[in-house]
Amino acid sequence: MATRGSTADRLANLETQLGAIQRESLAEQVRPPLPHQLRRGRWLAKLDAKLDFESNVTASLWWFDGTALVDTTTNITVYEWGLPAGGSLAAAAKVEVGFFPDGRWYTTNPTGTAEDYIALWEFTLNGDMTAGEAAADKITIGGADTGDDVTVKDPAGLFTRALDGATGIMAEVDGEYFAIECQSKAGWIKFSLNGVLSGGSASAAVTDYGGSQQDVQNPGTEVTVHDGAGLFTRAIGSCIGLAFYDAVDDEYVVVECQSKAGWIEFTLTADLGSSATCTQDDYGGSQQDVFDPTATTVFDPHGLFTAAVSGCKGVALYDAIEDQYNVVECQTKAGWIRFQLREDMGETTANLADADVTEYGGSQNDIYDPGSTVDVYDEAGNFPNAIDDARGDAIWDETEGRYRVVHCQQQALRLKAKVDEASGVASSDTTFDVDNLVVASPRPFDQLPATYVDANTNLTVDNLYNFDLDDDADVDIYYDGSSWVCVQGDCPT
Repeated sequence: MATRGSTADRLANLETQLGAIQRESLAEQVRPPLPHQLRRGRWLAKLDAKLDFESNVTASLWWFDGTALVDTTTNITVYEWGLPAGGSLAAAAKVEVGFFPDGRWYTTNPTGTAEDYIALWEFTLNGDMTAGEAAADKITIGGADTGDDVTVKDPAGLFTRALDGATGIMAEVDGEYFAIECQSKAGWIKFSLNGVLSGGSASAAVTDYGGSQQDVQNPGTEVTVHDGAGLFTRAIGSCIGLAFYDAVDDEYVVVECQSKAGWIEFTLTADLGSSATCTQDDYGGSQQDVFDPTATTVFDPHGLFTAAVSGCKGVALYDAIEDQYNVVECQTKAGWIRFQLREDMGETTANLADADVTEYGGSQNDIYDPGSTVDVYDEAGNFPNAIDDARGDAIWDETEGRYRVVHCQQQALRLKAKVDEASGVASSDTTFDVDNLVVASPRPFDQLPATYVDANTNLTVDNLYNFDLDDDADVDIYYDGSSWVCVQGDCPT
């Protein structure tokens, strides 16, 4: 057996060196002509297509000159070496290669999986990311469009709200493209309603939008906002608010929104029955309930303000269930009036007379001007002798809906007068005239007859008691309900 340093060892070493020289010589003979700088440093190849196990593809040869990678513009054929069975390297991957004595370029440092050679691209979606994928433009990192249209996939469902036009980063693996970053529909929007938020949703104009990280894609100029909990049922057109994106239901859910004002101040433009038209004088509310409702109708569901008439002012609160403003305070027709009759009581209608209002008032809200003229009512017939020009007081009867007389002047029951007969009065005369009338009965029976104008006005009286009287004799006369009767007179001279 040969020992260390023996002649046999030296011969063996020499044979090995000669073999290496021969192989290198062979390699030089088959090596393709390359620029001189490629003989130094690290060689890389950019694959034109996916490189599978035990296969080859065309590639461009690159050189790292110590500063940057440089494309040599030389194309070579690269053979797979070192991949496990079934492994592959992605198209466009840059891999280390070496030129071997058999005249071929081989991969020299594959890790054995395609994932180690994933190519990254930018993309812009050409449609919404639905059903886990969308068409997209393939763009190089840095922004140059390759002109290729590809399908980018989202197998984990991470980008379900990515819309047409969203940009992102995708990885190319085995000729397929997978989104790893992507813009998504904005996480929140500010909006202005285009209509009433009823039925749980409404169209809205987007006034602003934003989100966190990638949730910043413009959702469009108009979206549908949802109020699934029914918290904003009185939000109407032009109310502004804030909505968050619900990725599960793929909708914007309202979290803040103006609502129709909680209260209004108003002036009635018609008498208030169960409802009435009005003009809105002011409005307000608490927190978000401050939107101008431009209310035109108010309601009195319990009939508390039946004496409220056109022109009365009041306050109404919003009833969200009925979607209406219910009156809680309102001026009503004056609780009392002072009047002067324009006709005799009962002259046109029994127990009723037209009257001029001379004064009015009331308590709390019952102070609204009832108008210059009203009808006054003597329901019990207590003032049958109230005649034209009689003055009195009346209070508002809520049940009857009219003014009921409580005090009123009436025609005098007793008068003092003078005989106005040139030849005097004979006991056989059934009537005679008097003038210079003077009231002789207490209030409220202190009104001169309606026919009285002045001291020279004559009044015809009955001579039931057959008096003989001189002209200008003093007499007492009484009203018996239908006519004047002389009851006493000065004896004739």
